[in-house]
Amino acid sequence: MIDVNDKKIIQLFSAIHESAVKQVSQIQNQDKDLNDDILYTNRLFKMLCSDSTLEPRMYAEKMNTTYDYDLRGYNIITTFRKRHVSNPKKRQELFTWADELASMFGKALESGDEKFYQQFADKMEQNVLSDKGEPYRVQHRLGCLMLFTKYQNIDINHDSKLVEQLGDAYARYFLYDIRDALKAYCGMAKKTVSKQTLDKTVSVDEYIYRIEQLESELERKDMMLKDLQDEFEERIEENKTKELAEFFSRLNSERYGCILDWLLDFQKGASKLKKNHYEIPPEISGLFITAKNLIKFIKESNINPIMKPHEEKIVKFSEIESCDYEGTPFSSNDTEEEKMIKVISPGWKYTEKDLQISRPKVKEIV
Repeated sequence: MIDVNDKKIIQLFSAIHESAVKQVSQIQNQDKDLNDDILYTNRLFKMLCSDSTLEPRMYAEKMNTTYDYDLRGYNIITTFRKRHVSNPKKRQELFTWADELASMFGKALESGDEKFYQQFADKMEQNVLSDKGEPYRVQHRLGCLMLFTKYQNIDINHDSKLVEQLGDAYARYFLYDIRDALKAYCGMAKKTVSKQTLDKTVSVDEYIYRIEQLESELERKDMMLKDLQDEFEERIEENKTKELAEFFSRLNSERYGCILDWLLDFQKGASKLKKNHYEIPPEISGLFITAKNLIKFIKESNINPIMKPHEEKIVKFSEIESCDYEGTPFSSNDTEEEKMIKVISPGWKYTEKDLQISRPKVKEIV
């Protein structure tokens, strides 16, 4: 049991609070849309810290109830894709790592044992790798959120609200500060040398330790600047992707005649004409050439249909959760309920970024 009235605990969380305030103060000048996106994502991930096994529509309902959002299951799926955690197995692996990290933190708090601190520090350095073999940028953010979700009674300075505002880079270095504070709490930190004590009474070893400490802080600052630069470049890339997606989304809107859908039907029809040796009149041959070039441009841009046009099949709600569905409602209590549907519009995605551009439209066949 963690005694939040213990002087050492209070001192530990005062240090953690000081770090949280410092990290948040550095994000005040960030773009408001970015801060809103970070806040929304962290609130969602906090819910996954409590239970990472629910269906996307259940998280949407919980977010709407708790924070007054207006979300659907496909919004949650989009966030998972954006943060590269759409694979349920890998997502579970990430939250298992965060849960184990928090458990080691709790054990170190309860016992003050160096052994548990070392386990916590070692777990921090353990990277969960994506399907591409790359570390997840979001990993340390999940670690911070899990600490305050798993042990809500330790939030004596309301730092959980501050942590909700931290993106990947700032959350990572906040977690480093937590590690340093825990190290001191477990009695492993050496005596530091302040400016007031720089005199002949201080030993050479203490001076050496202080130099090593300053070098470590400088190295961490350099790492943080690199991470922030990476985040900035990632943000630029996301904006480029977003603009491309918006362009093709408008192209397939009803306002412009669902051009992407029309091109698929055109391609199918042109193939039938060619198969039947139909001679195209010269007056419209230019239209065929233009359409073929458009299809080529779309393919080379990695824009592909999500579903098979006009297909009829039996589905569960989880299979069409990210679709516009027309028909009798699915039962929220019956996850095995099935319905026969027809694909009205296949929907489109930017394959390279696994980004949905337009949602498939399906209709129930009664």
